[in-house]
Amino acid sequence: MFSVQSELVSLFEKFASSSAYQELKGAEVLGTEVPFAIPWDGQIMEGVIDIIYRYGDKLYAADYKTDRVSEGEIDFKIKEYSVSADIYINALRMCTGSDIAGFKLIFLSPGKSVQV
Repeated sequence: MFSVQSELVSLFEKFASSSAYQELKGAEVLGTEVPFAIPWDGQIMEGVIDIIYRYGDKLYAADYKTDRVSEGEIDFKIKEYSVSADIYINALRMCTGSDIAGFKLIFLSPGKSVQV
């Protein structure tokens, strides 16, 4: 029998033991669920960046992904999210005027963080 609660507990247990979580735990979180609106390809693109943080002296943005993927499927998913990553990186540069060290996809299920 499927239980949302047991699924969530499993997801968070895996993530809490991952290196992705350890990085976030040691980071300075600058914002979560940060909305933006920027000009993009002749339109206005709106979105929400899940987390913006500083790790060491570098600025990162990241998007949490709850897809049920194995580590072997992550490369395929990175391609699927590449346009979103470009938009988020540009939004952060435009809105902050800062250099961005990278944009990461944080896959909660396998507990893996991948810089795009």
